[in-house]
Parts: sequence; C-alpha cells; structure tokens
Amino acid sequence: RAAGTGEPASTPLDSGASASDSAEPAGGRCAGLGRACGALGMAPADAVTEVVSGVTVALAMVPEAVAFSLAAGLPPAVGMRSSFIICLLTTLLGGRPAMTSGATGSIAALIGPIVAQSGPEYLFYAVILMGVVQIIMGLVGVGNLVRLVPASVEIGFANGLAIVIGLSQLNSFKLPGREGHAHGHAPEVFKPFVDGVPWEAGPEAAFAAVITVLSFVISVGLPRLTRRVPSALTGIIVSTTFEWVVVYAIFGRHTTLVGDMGSAGGSFPVPAWCMAQYHMPALGGQVLGKTYQLSIIMAVIGI
Repeated sequence: RAAGTGEPASTPLDSGASASDSAEPAGGRCAGLGRACGALGMAPADAVTEVVSGVTVALAMVPEAVAFSLAAGLPPAVGMRSSFIICLLTTLLGGRPAMTSGATGSIAALIGPIVAQSGPEYLFYAVILMGVVQIIMGLVGVGNLVRLVPASVEIGFANGLAIVIGLSQLNSFKLPGREGHAHGHAPEVFKPFVDGVPWEAGPEAAFAAVITVLSFVISVGLPRLTRRVPSALTGIIVSTTFEWVVVYAIFGRHTTLVGDMGSAGGSFPVPAWCMAQYHMPALGGQVLGKTYQLSIIMAVIGI
C-alpha cells in the first residue's frame, strides 16, 4: 500500500494495462482514419496534403473570383458563388489534370458586354446554354480538334486576352458610383476612355498606383521564392494592410474599395430564379436570340 493513502500501490502490470487502455482510443482513431483513407484510395499522409491543398486553393481563388467579377461588371458575390459551384461539381463528377475549375479571365472578358446591355439575367441563360453546347461538343469529340490549333494562335489569344482584361480594370481607377454617358460605337473595352466618368486624382490616384504595383510585384515575384504560399492571396493581404495602415490610418485617405463597387457578401448559392434581385425573363426566342452566339463562343473558348 502507498504510504499514508491506504490505496494499493500500482504495479508494472497495472501501469501497462492503464497505458494500453488510454492508447486504445487513439489507435482506434488512427485505424478509423486509415480505413477512411483506404476507402478513398489514398494514404493518410496524402489525405493531409489534399486538405492543405484544398484550403490553399480556396483562399487563393477568392481574389481571382472578385477580380473577374468586377472585370465582367458583376457583383463580387456572383464570382464567389460561381467558383464554389464549379469546384464542387468538378470534384464530384471528376476533372482532368491542369483543367481550370473556376472563374477565368477569358470568359469574364466575353460576358462584360451582355451584362452591360441586357443585365445579368440574360447571362445566366447564356452560361446554361454554354454548358449544353460543351456537353454536345464532348459527346461528338470536338475537343480533339484543339490539337490542330497552331501554337501561335494560342499565344496571340493569350496576349489579346491580357490586353482586354487589363483595359477592363481601368474602371477601378475611376470615381465609384458615377454614371457615364453612352460611348457610341466604341468597343466595350475602350469604354473607360469615352464614358465621361471622372478619374481618381491627387493622393488617392497615387496611392492606387502604389497598391497596384505592390500587388503585381508580389503576385509575380513571390512564386520565384516559394510556392508554398499563394501569391495572389499574399498580394491581397499585403495591399489591404497597406491601404488601412498607411493610406487610411497614417495619411487619412482611402482608395476605391471592393465594397464601393459592389457587395461582396451573399448567401448559400441558389438558382437565380429564386433570388429577389433578379427578374428572370421567360425562356423563349428573344432570350435565345440574345444569348446563343455568346454561348457558342464561350463554349469554344472554354475548350
């Protein structure tokens, strides 16, 4: 008996039994994790890698979804919901290596005109019709024709797309909440130069330029140092910190924020027909006439 307690002294056998009992739940948890990973066809170490990769991709996709939404003339919440739905369906139905599953600059550059002219309601129909066209193309094997496209065409397309996306971002350097006038027959990408909306001026314009350069340098330069940290997300965090600490707190100024251009909040994704802010027209000849050309173009570009 232990001195002064009246309790039996523990023996090595007792200690071993208690240690075994305490280790059993942990072993059971590990075994359960191993069985779950085995059912998914992966090792436990790979499961950890997949979880970390999923969190990283989700965080890195936020700035891209917001940027492409603004480039298309849509609220940031639309891009966030769309990215969520596309990633979920791609995961459940299966994708391919190096396949983009999310908002893309090429599609954002194409849908800007229809949003400006007809509203987002027609865009929803155009995207649905685009999916139908892509399914038909996949069934008949049109995707195999992409191998016949010359590399120079791909380079020219990428460079032209970069110019279109760059010009679409110029609206971020204008005063928010101002209405512009009609820009005649000028292409949509040149609208910022002819719409009459005043540009940012003075210290605000200088700070906006500094933040733009800072974000660009981080997004381009950080991957050369490490790829463990999402460069786009890092650029957003550093630039936002610069905005609120330096521009706002120290100098008492502020540049145009995402909230000034549209709400980034939202709810769980639901069909547009169930959302009060959208007045969906009935599917008919008028809707198809406005959307079929854009749908075919988006389907081809998506391939």
